[in-house]
Amino acid sequence: MRNQFFLAVLFIFFASVPGAVASSTDAALLATLQRSNLSHSDIESIRAMLQRGANPDARDSTGMTALMLVISNAHDYSIKTGLMDLLVLEYFADVEARDQEGRTALMIAAGLESHTRDSADIVDKLIGWFAAINDKDRGGKSALMFAAERDNVEVMEILLEHGADLDYATRGSYAVDEEELEGVSSEEQFEDIIAIGLGGEVKNKNVFRKSGKTALMFAVEWRAVEAVRLLLDYGADVDHAEDELGRTALLIAAEEGYREIVELLVKAGASLSETDRLGRTAHALAEANNHFSTAHLLREAQESQRKH
Repeated sequence: MRNQFFLAVLFIFFASVPGAVASSTDAALLATLQRSNLSHSDIESIRAMLQRGANPDARDSTGMTALMLVISNAHDYSIKTGLMDLLVLEYFADVEARDQEGRTALMIAAGLESHTRDSADIVDKLIGWFAAINDKDRGGKSALMFAAERDNVEVMEILLEHGADLDYATRGSYAVDEEELEGVSSEEQFEDIIAIGLGGEVKNKNVFRKSGKTALMFAVEWRAVEAVRLLLDYGADVDHAEDELGRTALLIAAEEGYREIVELLVKAGASLSETDRLGRTAHALAEANNHFSTAHLLREAQESQRKH
């Protein structure tokens, strides 16, 4: 009898503490959303959890919110959009929340493996809810970069049409080209150094070369041919940045032997004379890695350039 009385008091106490009830409801909500086989009946179950006080911005152990889990795990388009509408339109879930890696819901949606129009519609829906297009994760990656890795051109087109930064490069240091520096006035050098310190853009990009990766470079690394083609069609700067090894997009493609991508970059005007930190050109990298077809293509491009 005494034990039953104690349990009754305990129940009344926890029922009177909103956080105690919400935390268990949050756990149930997250457990449901972590499943990949969500059904239409789950929408009403999740609605009931939210009505009982579950937090629409509840997070799992990695910092992913309920909205992020829906985007990642719900495979059926109508279920995914139904849950997104429920969370955002009815319970005002935070579209701009970030997980532990600094990713937003838009970045997660842009990086989905699906290459269907559905994934593009999800991205379009998030943009309609004012998701910030050019936000970056902790590593400096944007939604456009996530989409470029997946070769998801439908998503990339939507992002670019809404103002995605085409030539933004991930955070990195600047390398100085000593030869080119001689042709720049001390005033301009000072202005560029100040711009670097403030995180702005330099005027003399041929002198102060940024170490980082653009969406184009991510697409090249992942051999995302259609993404490369799209970015070039939009006017991506092929020599805008270098990675930590001093490689431009062309140097990356040449070293990996991605002949089709090398051809696209050469046609887009990529510099054939650029070298990595070890002084190797694209032709030298292709040849050293036994990509002879790619090396032959680059040799022909060099010879053609000399003639003109």
